[in-house]
Amino acid sequence: MYTFTSEEERKASPEVLLNRMLSTKAYGSISRVVEDDSSRFLVSIGEGQCGMIFPLKDNQVIKIPKPAKHQQLWQDATVHKKVREAFRKTPHGLRQDIYVPIYYEWVSSESNIFWNNFSQHFATDTDIKVPSYGLISERILPLPLSIRAAIVDALCSKSIRKQKEAFLKRPQNKDCLVRLYLGRRNDNSKTENVRLRNFPLHVNEMEYLKLDTEMYAVTMARALAVMHWTAGIDANDVEFVLGSSPANDPTAQSLSIWLLDFNQCKEFEHNSQGLEQLVDSFWWNDPYYPRPNDKALWKAFKNVYLEASDELSGGAMAKDFIDAVEKTGAKRSVEFFG
Repeated sequence: MYTFTSEEERKASPEVLLNRMLSTKAYGSISRVVEDDSSRFLVSIGEGQCGMIFPLKDNQVIKIPKPAKHQQLWQDATVHKKVREAFRKTPHGLRQDIYVPIYYEWVSSESNIFWNNFSQHFATDTDIKVPSYGLISERILPLPLSIRAAIVDALCSKSIRKQKEAFLKRPQNKDCLVRLYLGRRNDNSKTENVRLRNFPLHVNEMEYLKLDTEMYAVTMARALAVMHWTAGIDANDVEFVLGSSPANDPTAQSLSIWLLDFNQCKEFEHNSQGLEQLVDSFWWNDPYYPRPNDKALWKAFKNVYLEASDELSGGAMAKDFIDAVEKTGAKRSVEFFG
């Protein structure tokens, strides 16, 4: 692990800083990751299809369902707990580079002790009505300010760079996690319509920053194998993001790859219908995984997935899954290019 001094952070080009820090192999001298918020109301720091996320004390968050989405949130909670346990009992070599947020508890709308303490902290002018249901889990702390500023300098448009200070102060740009899109190249990286919350980092941008894309690919491959053959889920719509690592050193901060969002995941049968379900989930997901037409990166992903699956007793179905993904990828390429 490389450690940046404060002076090195100031002097390094944004590309060098991102190359080191986004690799997850460096520490930065970070004074504070999360800025103070003087508001007496809890402010959402993220949202997905089924819920909005609010910060609690002690590096915890609560995800509260959007209207009519509490069943999806219950699915999220159930699978999250299952995946966390699957990774806990997985051999260290298959989970060393990825984190699953700690699952703490499920809160029902009748949990009077919790809601008596927290209901008054939710603003009344949102779609979220409390008391409600809630999933309490570990908070993935955002990328520190120095990294957010470097993303603006290296990957955002000139107009955004010109008003960088104001841009970085916007709430949606403080709660910054980076989505690792190994399966998509961005032809318009200087877009004006961008925010740092769930910032999409495409594979060509990773190459521009000279990041180790193979490390990301093999980490995702192992994680997918664990989800398939230990947790027994199809991994539909999960996310792989870069966020701050769990707090170990109060004076230095590194980044880690996190796995989250399980509300669309389902169990599968070990038959042809189950295989189709796994393949569909691979392609329906956001483009985190490398695609078969990216020969070198796909080879790394494929080989490690099959090795991990063999260790986890995935058997012939793991090989069938890879073959079917490649077959679908070839068909999509023909359809796309005519």
